[in-house]
Amino acid sequence: MGPVGVMLRVGRKLALVDDGSGGVLVDLDGGAFFRVNQGGLRACVALLQAAPAHQPEPAPGHDDDREVTDVEVNQDATGAIAELTARGVTAELARREVGAVLAALQAAPPPRLRAGALWLRPDAAGGWLLGSGGRACLRIDVAPGGGRVRPVEGVGQLDWAAALVWAAPHLLVLGGRAVLHASAVRLDERAFAWSGLSGAGKTTLARALVKAGASAVAEDLVVLAAPVAGQDGGVRVLVDGEARIRAWATERAPTLAAGGEVDGASLLLAIEGVATVPLLRLGFVGAPTTRIARAQRFVETPMAVPEVVARLLENGFAELATRQVWWAVLDGAGRLAAEVACSSVLVPEGLPGLAEAAEDWVARLRAGR
Repeated sequence: MGPVGVMLRVGRKLALVDDGSGGVLVDLDGGAFFRVNQGGLRACVALLQAAPAHQPEPAPGHDDDREVTDVEVNQDATGAIAELTARGVTAELARREVGAVLAALQAAPPPRLRAGALWLRPDAAGGWLLGSGGRACLRIDVAPGGGRVRPVEGVGQLDWAAALVWAAPHLLVLGGRAVLHASAVRLDERAFAWSGLSGAGKTTLARALVKAGASAVAEDLVVLAAPVAGQDGGVRVLVDGEARIRAWATERAPTLAAGGEVDGASLLLAIEGVATVPLLRLGFVGAPTTRIARAQRFVETPMAVPEVVARLLENGFAELATRQVWWAVLDGAGRLAAEVACSSVLVPEGLPGLAEAAEDWVARLRAGR
């Protein structure tokens, strides 16, 4: 069980997870999930292999206008059909399987756009623009070892340290390091992380747990330790990873302010040698509208591996990754989902209820429950 695909672009970003009996096709833009059987799984893998490594995407707010009515005229689909027939699948079956997958994608909802959210767009020079709202702020050039970042010409003055913190997780992913969009705390030399979309409450939850006796690890960026070849030490978290990122951003901000370029390799050096602790649990925090009105405990529901991988990708930082980086990201997500206890989490409404539930959670963990 685990990831079998990298990235597919048919007007949107997708990833594929194999769960043994079939697969889950994850629409990272629209947040949709498609169950596919073995035939559909085979077609998805062929589409993944046939898709180009880099393809410009529609600008935010504009849906891709290609009609998927005749799979023969869709370049990606044609390549996928060729991949299938080369493996011995009949042309008729290949057309049917690929067409079914593309039809499901065409019926998906349009990409979600959150007001004020950070965005990434490919630029004409082959790099990526990082911005917020209607303003592009930074240009990220994809390069081995972490990429490079520089200001967009004419952008004016910004909080350059904050801008580098925005760019940091993308640079780390390009450098082969896994980063969770999550908060985390440490308790008895074990880490517990909480992921979710912006506004879900993961930072508030982490702060409540710290007040209840846990130690802070991160409020927004959880950096995972690189796996060591030949060692099975489980998934580990850098204890001071986020603090090192913020210190690096503050140190390098004057370079951007002067119009210079910051190398992602310097960020990789900044997090070298940081102490690690094992990641014991990962919770996905529900949106505020799904919080429990009155409760003394968190409500945790175990999640299946494909669902965990899908959520990790949806909340990840691999938008600008190369094909090789996407393989690594997908493999890392599959490993985390298989090795760490993951659950969806509902938390009480309001700070008093959250504080009470946090105290109960810390007490139960310390008591071994």
